[in-house]
Amino acid sequence: MLLTKGSRKESKLSNVSEAFNAFVNVQNAKAERLRSVSCEATSAATDDSLACCMRILNGIQFPVEVRVKALSMFKDADWRKMFIEMSDEMREGGL
Repeated sequence: MLLTKGSRKESKLSNVSEAFNAFVNVQNAKAERLRSVSCEATSAATDDSLACCMRILNGIQFPVEVRVKALSMFKDADWRKMFIEMSDEMREGGL
């Protein structure tokens, strides 16, 4: 099968388009997963805030090193409260 210059270009554009669509789908799924994690801001002194932070953390894809860092930060009640109140973008950037 002989490909012309135009058909090669169309094929490359199609591949790029498919890759972009796959990327968008992954990002949308990630955003939906983050939106589905709902926690009420709880008293920082209760175990509920720790459980809430863990649910949020489990909804975000992070490398192991980042998860370990987050776990150590969850020991601080004030940090847990801030983490719960942060936007999704801030959570990802804060860790």
